[in-house]
Amino acid sequence: ATALIDNRKAEFAALEVDEMVLPWAIQQTQPKVIVLLNLGRDQLDRLSEVRVVAAKWKSALATLSPACKVLADADDPFVTWAARDLVNVIWFTSGTSGHMDASTCPECGVVLKWSADKSTYSCECGFRKPSPEWILRENVLAGPNNQKVSIVSAIPGMAALSNAARAVITGSFFGVSLVDSSEAISKVSSVDGRFGQLTIGLTNFRLLLSKNPASWRETLATSASGPQSLLLVVNAQTQDGKDTSWLWDVDFSPLKGRTVFVTGDRRLDVSARLTVAEIDHQITDNESSAAKIIGKNDADLIASYTAFHRLAKGVKR
Repeated sequence: ATALIDNRKAEFAALEVDEMVLPWAIQQTQPKVIVLLNLGRDQLDRLSEVRVVAAKWKSALATLSPACKVLADADDPFVTWAARDLVNVIWFTSGTSGHMDASTCPECGVVLKWSADKSTYSCECGFRKPSPEWILRENVLAGPNNQKVSIVSAIPGMAALSNAARAVITGSFFGVSLVDSSEAISKVSSVDGRFGQLTIGLTNFRLLLSKNPASWRETLATSASGPQSLLLVVNAQTQDGKDTSWLWDVDFSPLKGRTVFVTGDRRLDVSARLTVAEIDHQITDNESSAAKIIGKNDADLIASYTAFHRLAKGVKR
């Protein structure tokens, strides 16, 4: 909405929308291109179960004009199920393995069969992973007609690289060359404060956002190669979702051996989860208290939605 207010005469608008807002956004904007990322589990008081969201997507996508291109994630069975009947769907794969909610087929409910490496899936009803037109392997994106380009992301993590690749593909739909898009994306080092540098006391934090089990999984993987110290800030305000049961869907084992601090409105909930996972940690009153202990060192700070946006105001631009 802010983008449209800033420049109503712009020829194009790229809008990121919440999963549950997609049906409304389709109705309101009549898009030329839709990019469907993966569908992951979220807080139940914010979103419904993944299967319910996928069903809403499927119904909304069925109303699209045949001219609308849909770039869809073939690695995700729910996205595949929602988009597979479209006449103008383009499939993308980054080789993501498995899906925590896809034990059964979205079409018929029978147990879904996954390959040994969890890269493909199929069902006896005929539902299966589609053949992708675009393939990302490591940092090389290959597409139709022998198109190929290297994707470089200044933002760390496989998820960021995969998203960058999809942005490059989308640009090609509007006539932007793969090389030009890739070069432009390589210069982006922070998005709205994500992965930005934040100084609290003497500590230099790298700020990361995590909102649900899927994003925590990616963020923890990205942080694994980061500094020894790590601060987790979890709130449960309206924008965060008041239900914190999703914490039990997160594998916190990558934190073993690191120096972990916990704060935020729900620091006791996080502490209970880490205790069960046998992760040594220390509870602090706030970020400043943690920074006093960490001292003049680098650290990662992973924050939930409201904490992130409060802290992002202090990110170095």
